Amino acid sequence: AMLKRAILPCLIFGLSVTSTASADWFFQPKAGFEIRNVEFESGNLQGSASIPSMILGFSVVNSGGYYFDLDFSSGNSEVSDFYPEDDYIERFDVTLSAGYSLGDGLTVFGGINSTDTQIENQKGQVNQPVDYQIIAEGPFLGLAKTFSVDKSSSITASIAAGMMTGKYESTDIELDPLDGEGDSIGYSASVSYTKRIEKTTISAGIKNQSYTYSDMTTYQDNSALPDASDEMTSFFVKAAYTF
Repeated sequence: AMLKRAILPCLIFGLSVTSTASADWFFQPKAGFEIRNVEFESGNLQGSASIPSMILGFSVVNSGGYYFDLDFSSGNSEVSDFYPEDDYIERFDVTLSAGYSLGDGLTVFGGINSTDTQIENQKGQVNQPVDYQIIAEGPFLGLAKTFSVDKSSSITASIAAGMMTGKYESTDIELDPLDGEGDSIGYSASVSYTKRIEKTTISAGIKNQSYTYSDMTTYQDNSALPDASDEMTSFFVKAAYTF
């Protein structure tokens, strides 16, 4: 449900932008692949996974220095350290952002990020949650700097701060309820290399993001819970084509 709520406004926003495109605007569909190394912890709960994921999205770029961007990423793998045996995990990420070039390779940007991590006890492990879901969403603001390597390639470094709300819950009613909610001010940072070949742009890089959710409380009675942490490091390759 969270994913549908996030994608629908993103698509509507993107289509409304492209529908008003003029000669000064360029449409760039993109696709890619990434490996997302995820670690999370809350009290006695913890887990880690390396998740191969597909990336789809598009950018709308203006020759005056504006851009709008939508990224959607999804994949599944096995989670370790959560159940007695490794089991199933899937993760969805949606990011909607906009930015403006300040000149000299500097770009200011902001947007909304939404993630949904689902863990499932597909092996039927005894006395374990049937499933477990972690949802985080919120706005972010950042700055990027691009350095030219030559006429057709560049390196970009960026950093952003986000104000995320994190929730986790299990739907297994046979065990004690596992749920909580809290807020975090965290960061993300990335470095990427971009190569332009005529109308095709290929980029590769690494991104890290880290959030610690404090003031965690339960849904039932708002009692205090331990802080929860969520960290992800991803290695990605993307290709975009300009129309």
